[in-house]
Amino acid sequence: MTGVTNDHPDNTPIYKVNVQFDSTWITQPIDNSGIVETVYLAEFGGKINEDDYVIISRNNTTVPVGDDSIVYDVGEVFKVITPIDLVAKKFRISSDCDTGTDVFVIDSTTGDTIIEGDVIINNGLSVNGGCETNVRGTVTCSINGTYLGIATEFLTGISDSDIANVQIGDAVKFSPLQTYDALIFPGTRIVEIRYAAEDNTIVLNNRIQVDSLISGVEVIVYRNEEFVITNGRDQSSLYFDTCTSELKIGNQSRRLDVSRVLPDVQSPSESTARYSSDLSDIRVYSYWVDPGTINPGGPSATLDANATSGALSGVYLTLTTLGIGVGKFAADDLVIVGRTSDVSGNGLTGNMWEIMKILSVDETTNTIRCVQGQEGTTARSTLDYVATTTTVVRILKHPESSALVDITTRSRAGTGDFVSIILDQGQIAQQKLDYSGWLRFHDIRGNLSDELFFVNGGLKGKYHKTFMDDEVQVGDVAYRTGDLTLNNNLSLIGGSINIKDSVNKTQILAVDNDDGHADHSGSIYFDAGVIGRGDIKLYSTSCPEDVFNHSCDVTFQINTFGEGTIGNNLTIRGNPVEVPPKAGQLILSNLGPNGANEFVINRDQSIDTFGITNFYTSSGGRHARYISSGSEEAAKFLTANVQYFANVNSGDNLVLYLPENPQSGDMVSVIEVGGNLTYDTSLVMRAQGIGTKVQGDSTGTTIGIGGTTSYSAGELIVQTPNAGFTLVYLGGTDSNGTIVSSAVQGWWLKEV
Repeated sequence: MTGVTNDHPDNTPIYKVNVQFDSTWITQPIDNSGIVETVYLAEFGGKINEDDYVIISRNNTTVPVGDDSIVYDVGEVFKVITPIDLVAKKFRISSDCDTGTDVFVIDSTTGDTIIEGDVIINNGLSVNGGCETNVRGTVTCSINGTYLGIATEFLTGISDSDIANVQIGDAVKFSPLQTYDALIFPGTRIVEIRYAAEDNTIVLNNRIQVDSLISGVEVIVYRNEEFVITNGRDQSSLYFDTCTSELKIGNQSRRLDVSRVLPDVQSPSESTARYSSDLSDIRVYSYWVDPGTINPGGPSATLDANATSGALSGVYLTLTTLGIGVGKFAADDLVIVGRTSDVSGNGLTGNMWEIMKILSVDETTNTIRCVQGQEGTTARSTLDYVATTTTVVRILKHPESSALVDITTRSRAGTGDFVSIILDQGQIAQQKLDYSGWLRFHDIRGNLSDELFFVNGGLKGKYHKTFMDDEVQVGDVAYRTGDLTLNNNLSLIGGSINIKDSVNKTQILAVDNDDGHADHSGSIYFDAGVIGRGDIKLYSTSCPEDVFNHSCDVTFQINTFGEGTIGNNLTIRGNPVEVPPKAGQLILSNLGPNGANEFVINRDQSIDTFGITNFYTSSGGRHARYISSGSEEAAKFLTANVQYFANVNSGDNLVLYLPENPQSGDMVSVIEVGGNLTYDTSLVMRAQGIGTKVQGDSTGTTIGIGGTTSYSAGELIVQTPNAGFTLVYLGGTDSNGTIVSSAVQGWWLKEV
């Protein structure tokens, strides 16, 4: 239908054309003025997009002159700049002719089909999906490795005309016509759009790998064919991408009770009126107090001096403490700074506070330098922040954001009106509101200024209806949907498993596959307590892949009987402190008869064992005891393998009893420290048990007994001042089980 031209120059590009065999007629004539025309079509069964071409016929009135050939230009090609309006034609089936309810509708322009009744399929169902079938367009942007110098989740510097074509949820990829030193992972989608005149930004769910600034990047924005089931309230119950096979079940939609606190407290009706007409333009960001603030040395302090300015930009805040360890304030932390009463009141009682970002920390003076007015708050005068009555507390910001799906004013008995909101990404706020939290409402088009709302609590329900339970729930409020029950096996081939916490920040459990290396092991990561039953066995990576069918020594094992095996070294790493306490670091319990004893290595290096505290002291010395003539009677019955220092009064006889029921190798060391031993002052060492020998003698004296009957076992009498000696026992068998003659059994002097 277009003209014939025979004078194409060499190297003329040739393009493939997809012809859509739909035709119609124009309803209004096209004038002969200018090169841009508004064309009105009577009807059209397909779809016309920007940059498509249409051919509009016209009669050729040209008369050839002389030898000129006829120009066959009965059709003229028009390029579509933009579709202006579309009036859909629909095929309808009604329940009662024209006056009934439509029960079956097909939109001729989109193919969308609405069925009001049940669908019964008696045979198979085949859905032919598609990949990148709905291309939004190409956006030109910049990318830069702002995250650790290696990645970014931002596409920046996008024009207004480009950003107008994209939507949240669209997928992105680099243009195949260009090559960049960067990588976009499959499944990367748009989660947020930030508008600014000719400098718009797209936020992605996955970071792009890039380590330097690249400008003029062409990114294609598209949608695959999708299969979606909702709950009837536009909340997804099931989402399936027919191209990538990505499946999502359930949603995170959630209802919360909130109150505006910045720039000041506002009535519920005022808050509702402000946002109810512009819901699609509002993004919600979430913050809460760092849980570490409740710990000693946590990131919470008061000003030790009035806030000041300094040589560098920002406000200088000198604190009573910077915190300890992970609780120490650090650069890039977000902190709430404000009057203590207002901060402790979460902003409900006063608005003399703001959010700041720490630029630097001076540990020598406990001073932090901050930039004011962050996260939608307004910088206040430094005169507002005075010593002792100003609090500084670290807050955490959730990395994701949410749409504000709905906002309304509701009322409950006793407390009156309140603001009820619905978020589509409810995980951005704590499920259990253990710590004070706030939401920031941000207008992505800049028509409304940012405001902060305090989260009063969670509410039941995922969408608003006339009758609801409007009471603030205490503790956990279940709001997620998407349970999955399998009545048989679950098999993964080459995939991984990831479980995140309730706010989608901390990885609780991850099972990584073999990273593409055939027949290699995977990895399991967890940040959780483990409670289970059954054996635990670990094998070295040097063992065969199919370790269960081959012989290989276990490197770590704990069985159901509490028996353990470690294939090599065991290291117990404590926390170093300047003055370590006497607290167990390695404890073996239930030792000895009836499990009465323990073997304990303490943090101060002392060892408690054999029922004796400080069997070895913190310096390595053996357990030592002092005993004298005035000691209690029980103390005079000695314990095996202990050193004794004895002090005997002049003219006295101190009788000490050697350990009862000794084993071969048991010993007792004694040093007389009084220096009073002489002919009338004795230290008597008596064996217990009838006939037990000391130095080969099985009978003793009458010292300390009275009468004429001698002691019934052996004894050693010492009268040498400051004598030191050790007695060692030899029993019926030695330590190897060798039988010992009764003639040589008993206590023997080892050294004097």
